[in-house]
Amino acid sequence: MSEQGLEPRHCPACGHEVGPTARFCGACGAGVENVVRMPPQAQTIQPPPETLEPAAAPASAPAGRWTRFLLPAALVLLALALAGSLVWEREARRSAVSKLDTQLAGEANTIASLQAQNTTMASRLSKLGATVSKQGQGLQPLAARVLKSVYTVDSGQEQGTAWVAWKNGLTSYLITANHVVADAVASGDHSITLY
Repeated sequence: MSEQGLEPRHCPACGHEVGPTARFCGACGAGVENVVRMPPQAQTIQPPPETLEPAAAPASAPAGRWTRFLLPAALVLLALALAGSLVWEREARRSAVSKLDTQLAGEANTIASLQAQNTTMASRLSKLGATVSKQGQGLQPLAARVLKSVYTVDSGQEQGTAWVAWKNGLTSYLITANHVVADAVASGDHSITLY
């Protein structure tokens, strides 16, 4: 006989003996709170196994307790990570927009400067056209003078163009590109042919 003169109880699911204060069967984990204690001479009538309710899973306090805290903690961490990601992305976009605004302002200044230069050039060209028109002859006399002063230079090794830069008495001074005469001068030949 056990405490208080009662017999120990038996698990309705597996028949294993359980203590008088036990809430679950130590063998199979089934709940045993509703099992009635009978005096030693009486027998417990148990329903057939197919009508028994399925045994409840044993309560594992540590696993349930951790699950209760881990899931909310994981959700909070996920929410914080998402919020941090959104803040970072917003700041990155703000920085990119700021850089583009700065570039746009610089390009606007460049365009304004080029427009001012264009206006100045148009004004100068208009004045030059007015001066040429006043002379009454147009550009034809200037073109004729320029064409008479342009020559083809043949140094024997290279060809190029030259034009009369100035005259001193009967001597004309020509200007040409260095590469036209450089090889001839380096080889000691100082003569050229003009066409």
